[in-house]
Amino acid sequence: MAKKGIAQITGSKALKLGEVGHYNISKTYRQEDKAKISNAKWKLYVKENNNWRFSAGYSLLPG
Repeated sequence: MAKKGIAQITGSKALKLGEVGHYNISKTYRQEDKAKISNAKWKLYVKENNNWRFSAGYSLLPG
């Protein structure tokens, strides 16, 4: 089965607590996936004591 969806995002790799990060979708697997970008979601994980903890989930695009 071919891959679908978002292949790559670009943005800050080292956010500090309280900072706002802005990310852009720079690559999709298939051309027809570009139309679905406005529905994209992502999850933020925080590393604490050598473990990853889910922090929040947000839409990639405003609105």
